[in-house]
Amino acid sequence: FPSSEVFVSYFSPDDPLYPHLIYLIDEAKESIYAAFYKIELKELSRALMQAHQRGVEVKIFTDDLTSWDKDSQFDYLAKFGLIKKDRDPESLMHHKFCVIDERIVWTGSFNPTRSGAYRENNNVVVIKSSQAAADFIQEFKRLWQEPLSSSRSAFS
Repeated sequence: FPSSEVFVSYFSPDDPLYPHLIYLIDEAKESIYAAFYKIELKELSRALMQAHQRGVEVKIFTDDLTSWDKDSQFDYLAKFGLIKKDRDPESLMHHKFCVIDERIVWTGSFNPTRSGAYRENNNVVVIKSSQAAADFIQEFKRLWQEPLSSSRSAFS
């Protein structure tokens, strides 16, 4: 790593992980771009909504298959225009990352769900790097502008 880059790692289930993400969201000043396969945690949705209310640009992308789950926070976040889903049932949007203020990247195997926080073995790495953030933002914009298609499906 260049000396300007800093990273820290976390592991569940010993650490539920999401409080660290909520802390970063609460500290956001400009933007939050998140791509998660599934979002169930109300605490996370609440933090994202509060960031939006503070004037932070919040955009979230998720998989269409999980948006219908009974515990999904999709409908709550959609009411405020903060979330968009992949529209291709043949593909799987399986990312798990969040970019904060174009300089902090949260990424790993963690889905913000109860089982992801308390039962599963997951990892997260938080990277403070404008270059890493730019790479993840580029991927986020690709998702946001062109939802996944069958031609990009892992199942084809």
